[in-house]
Amino acid sequence: MSKQYMITRVIIDHYHSKLDHLFDYLVPLPIQPKIVTGMRVLVPFGRNNRMLEAFVMEIKMDDNTSFHMKEIKEILEEKPVLSASTMSMIHWMKSAYLCRTIEAIRCFVPNQRVKQKVVDVVRLNEAVIRKMNINNDFNKAPAQKKIVHYLNENGETAVNRLLKSTQTNRSSIKSLLEKQYILIEKQHYRREPNILQEDFRYPEPMLNESQQEAIHIIKQTWVENPNKHILLHGITGSGKTEIYMNIIKDTLAKGKDSILLVPEIALTPQMVQRFKGRFGNKIAVLHSHLSDGEKLDEWNRIKKNEANIVIGPRSAVFAPCNNLGTIIIDEEHESTYKSEQAPRYHAMDIAKLRCEIENAHLIMGSATPSIESYYDAFNGKLKMVELHERATGGELPTITTVDLREEVKRGNKTILSQKLMNDLQECLTNGHQAILFLNRRAYATYVNCLHCGHVIQCEQCDITMKWHKKEKKLKCHYCSAEKPAPQQCPECGEEISYQGAGTQKAEDAIQSLFPDYNVVRMDQDTTRKRDAHQTILSQFESGKIDILIGTQMIAKGLDFPNVTLVGILLADTSINLPDFRASERTFQLITQVAGRSGRGDTAGKVILQTYQPSHYAIRAASKHDYMRFYEEEILIRNTFQYPPYSRLIQLVFYGKNELEVKDTADRITAGIKFLLQKSGYVDNSNIIMEPGPAVIARVDNKYRYTVLVKSVDVQFSLLKKIIKYLVLDKREQQVPESVSIIIDPDPRFIQ
Repeated sequence: MSKQYMITRVIIDHYHSKLDHLFDYLVPLPIQPKIVTGMRVLVPFGRNNRMLEAFVMEIKMDDNTSFHMKEIKEILEEKPVLSASTMSMIHWMKSAYLCRTIEAIRCFVPNQRVKQKVVDVVRLNEAVIRKMNINNDFNKAPAQKKIVHYLNENGETAVNRLLKSTQTNRSSIKSLLEKQYILIEKQHYRREPNILQEDFRYPEPMLNESQQEAIHIIKQTWVENPNKHILLHGITGSGKTEIYMNIIKDTLAKGKDSILLVPEIALTPQMVQRFKGRFGNKIAVLHSHLSDGEKLDEWNRIKKNEANIVIGPRSAVFAPCNNLGTIIIDEEHESTYKSEQAPRYHAMDIAKLRCEIENAHLIMGSATPSIESYYDAFNGKLKMVELHERATGGELPTITTVDLREEVKRGNKTILSQKLMNDLQECLTNGHQAILFLNRRAYATYVNCLHCGHVIQCEQCDITMKWHKKEKKLKCHYCSAEKPAPQQCPECGEEISYQGAGTQKAEDAIQSLFPDYNVVRMDQDTTRKRDAHQTILSQFESGKIDILIGTQMIAKGLDFPNVTLVGILLADTSINLPDFRASERTFQLITQVAGRSGRGDTAGKVILQTYQPSHYAIRAASKHDYMRFYEEEILIRNTFQYPPYSRLIQLVFYGKNELEVKDTADRITAGIKFLLQKSGYVDNSNIIMEPGPAVIARVDNKYRYTVLVKSVDVQFSLLKKIIKYLVLDKREQQVPESVSIIIDPDPRFIQ
């Protein structure tokens, strides 16, 4: 009888494309009873037997094992970091997004190499303290008395936090320790995200009839069909967050976990604060601005069932919940739910997959649903639940459209129309706050010469450089290149001019017009520092900021009752982009930012400044009319066979040699056409578009060409199969090493 060997098949924890397959290792006898799939292990790899970490994907018994097969060195944890359901999702992601296995794994597992932080923790020596009268025995030692009182009320506390909370010093702790009143021991320290106020309470309000009816419909839908996903379509301010809280409360009562996704990190603090005020320490936070240590500690809290509600942007969808009951995607239409780096997943895809595998429920909420989601609801794939009135009973803000062409004719070339200037003064005089929205960073959006027309572009990218006045630099927003702005035109020597307006210019202009009020800018440049989002929004909420100017990070989700005026300085920034979603994105942005106004007791106003007041997206947004926009947009999508009438795959080819990039794009395109013809699609002109330069044809000295493939009259799975064969399986024959290719299924932005 032949001998049976236990073999593990592992994925090496390394991103090199040649390592994207399973490697076999023998399992030594002492380890065999402990090892299971999903564990991290240490294995010798390569000629030098360098020790690398790996994930166990399969375990099998074999009697034909080579004598020379290497052995696993050790197991790195007692329990697997990947569950059975997680393993299923990893395999699905590899197929769906044509990514590497380790790229999918890394979505689910944070950096495990981070060391646990150990700190000194103080607690009362109960055996001694019980015999004392705290109020009398510490009369001559007030600092020690404060420490004992604090520990008596709050329990064991890390030394640094104890000193900060009691405003005492280490000598007092040393004295208490010598008297044996306290005990100090080393403990693993939880690195907690700094976004929570300890004493904040968020009481549960009375729900209006519409909210109660919506909750009833949602619950009844799941009784009748537990697998039915919900689209909660509610106008801005209709109280969707309270519905989320009610559903999550019900989920907790059933002993299950919930995940709440928000589109921007900027929205996380306010949402977390409210949930923390309602549900206490059951909240965990996951997002990319956490340190590796904070991320790992939050991940472990969830995995150990110490937190049952997870809040964060798209990556929070991978939270290691053990008994998932509900996933909620707030502002489901947002493009930020789509990852722009491998694996190029969409959080909604992962949410639907998790709900299917783990028998959980899904709610997608929005005031401006994506065209695809609304189409699915209209056709019965999703259950539509609608909210047509604001939770407070107030009206939606009135939107006044200002034609900037007429302003220019009247000689007004400033960033503010006369109407917006007057309304802003009235708003501030009445003690209210205003939000001004401009979806462009920097001071000037381009620098040119009025004499010869020369425009200063980035030397590494085919894009104009932006003038950042405060830093006194020209910057490229694609490759981050910087340089001083020239005083004269480099072509003709004449004086240069700063054209266009960004948020920096808007900030300066508003501050000069309203010098007695506090004006603050919130964009990518002002929120680079840790906790900057939270700091600005907290100041705005407390009334320390009168006018908040910002990009799209202030356009959604935020709820400030004292905001009675929103000014949209230029509604046209995205409407003319060469992207079939440009009109949809414009409508959504206008509607969402307009919805920040009038959420309290005072009626709100919105001033919408535009050069294209007759555009159908702007007309519909000015009337808060989603159906009007949808009906016009869906006709255009149908005519040109864009989603939801097809699915797309975008290929982006890039490299330093433009000819090689173009040739590779042409060769792959020809290969796709050939294989489509072999599959019976002789006329494939409506399936694959000819390759051409990307919208930004050169970034960081790399030339870029794109190819767009549509699943028109052809199965999406066949297109992926063909592309995988040409781009991944036959890469060495088809693609030179100097050319890289991005495969992006279901892209949110057309490059």
